[in-house]
Amino acid sequence: MSSTQIATIDNLSQTEIFKLLGQEKAPNTGFPKLRINRMPDDDAGNSLPVGTYTVYSSDLGTTVFGKVAKFRPFLSTYQYMVYDSAQAKYINKSIQIKSWSEDAVDELGGLRCGKVSYKNVDSLSPEEKAKQKQIKCYRNLYGIVSISGVDVNGNSVTVNSLPCAWRLSGSAFKPIGSAVDAITKRGLYMFQVHFNLTTKREVQGTTVWYTPIISIDDKLLPFTGEDKELLVKFQDMIDEDNTEVFNLWEKNRNSEKKLSKPSKEVIDVSAALDADFNDSIEDVGTILAAG
Repeated sequence: MSSTQIATIDNLSQTEIFKLLGQEKAPNTGFPKLRINRMPDDDAGNSLPVGTYTVYSSDLGTTVFGKVAKFRPFLSTYQYMVYDSAQAKYINKSIQIKSWSEDAVDELGGLRCGKVSYKNVDSLSPEEKAKQKQIKCYRNLYGIVSISGVDVNGNSVTVNSLPCAWRLSGSAFKPIGSAVDAITKRGLYMFQVHFNLTTKREVQGTTVWYTPIISIDDKLLPFTGEDKELLVKFQDMIDEDNTEVFNLWEKNRNSEKKLSKPSKEVIDVSAALDADFNDSIEDVGTILAAG
């Protein structure tokens, strides 16, 4: 960094100042990601069981695949993200919010990564409509997962109560939402129950995808001191991620514009998620063929 760059320190974000001062933080690796595997093989040519729940265990040093899983949710958030397929990376994301009434400010200084109300999509140009398809709303669930399954070589392996993050979109939104709503209606907290997870193979034309099937375990779980510590760790990671996004939002937003409230353009959540679902089916179709 040059002295000229140091002179502009007032205009830099906290992350950039850390880097400037030589106290750049180690990257936040977060928690292992739980997902449904849709790839028939890996880069090494190993055959992988499609439609299974999978997560990487650093303790075992391997990825585990299982047809069933048990997941205990602790926290739930929503987040808008933009994926650029040409660059093969996410180019913008919002803070993680827990309520639709919150302002989902994003890294580029906007709101909801530019996602517009579904009813206004028809008024956009073809180029703008294509950009809207890149903007998706994800649901992030943080919790612990247990899977008895196999590794990439077909060896039997088991992970028990592994802290993880589960990012969901498209067809996974409704089953997760229904499960969380059912817990809430019973007057329970998410961390008091387990989700019993399986998957359902769906086919539409030549496109195949897998939807999570969720049943709620009847056994209520105690909330221990260790559980509280883990809950704090999940929240700390969310706070850290949100702080970085918010700092970039402050840096990049137009200072002459006030942050518009969601009430000025109410997002039809149901319609938006249905649209995201259809877009997701198109995306899956480029990876899996029916058969």
